[in-house]
Amino acid sequence: METEQAVLINLADYEEFGGGYMATSYNHRDGKTMLKLYRAGVAEALPARELQMARAVAAMGLPTPAAVRLVTDGSRFGAEFRRLHGKKSFARAISDDPSSLEDYATAFARMCRRLHATPCDKGVFPSAADSFRRIVAECPHYAADEKARIVAFIDAVPQADTCLHGDLHIGNVLRAEGRDYWIDLGDFAWGNPLFDVGMTYLACNCNDEELSQYLYHVGYAQMQCVWRVFLSEYFGVQPGTAAAAEVEARVRPFAALKMLHFGTVDEMRPEMDAMIRQELLS
Repeated sequence: METEQAVLINLADYEEFGGGYMATSYNHRDGKTMLKLYRAGVAEALPARELQMARAVAAMGLPTPAAVRLVTDGSRFGAEFRRLHGKKSFARAISDDPSSLEDYATAFARMCRRLHATPCDKGVFPSAADSFRRIVAECPHYAADEKARIVAFIDAVPQADTCLHGDLHIGNVLRAEGRDYWIDLGDFAWGNPLFDVGMTYLACNCNDEELSQYLYHVGYAQMQCVWRVFLSEYFGVQPGTAAAAEVEARVRPFAALKMLHFGTVDEMRPEMDAMIRQELLS
């Protein structure tokens, strides 16, 4: 994929409308575009990759807002996209109307099933398994023998060539103009869908109330409800059953892999280390 040069913008031309773990979102005052401006210290390569991935995903026919350009305000870098009027993430929609949770969670699970049934262009997108192997190699928190055990787990995952979002949660799906869209595609990849579902499990079950509200605008109990709907709609099992417990046992190690990623790029909190050790090193 070719790189592009960041265009210098005047942030006064934009209005802030939201924020998240890595970036702040803005709408251009002309109403045509929106901007995802990454936090200070994030390399230009990250939003550049997000734009490249979005263009490649759109080329496969998957719904995502049109990528416009790479920008900078002089100290931070961002990705600019065509603005979808009336858009709202599934997370924000649930926050605004809790009674809509089941409808949006069901729609999310069905989108995930369609995504994970779509063959991926392996010549364009990376292997999720390879990405996790690299994360393990770069992680400073574990000894060589522990890393070897985690890599052995990754190596044993059944191979697949389907599309993976890479950051699969209800904050990364939008509804606008009668259509649902994928966003935040910088980690798009191919591989076994369980690499993706691990992030969904983490988002729904592994954050406290404060972090759930900060990241997804809904509470921990609501995120657990999203997971229960996901279990039923995506896996076809009823929450609270032995079948559901078996599914969750298969998924949790993949959630631990995502924690390993977050602990490498940010900080390894004790609760993250505990889950990694329980699911991948016990």
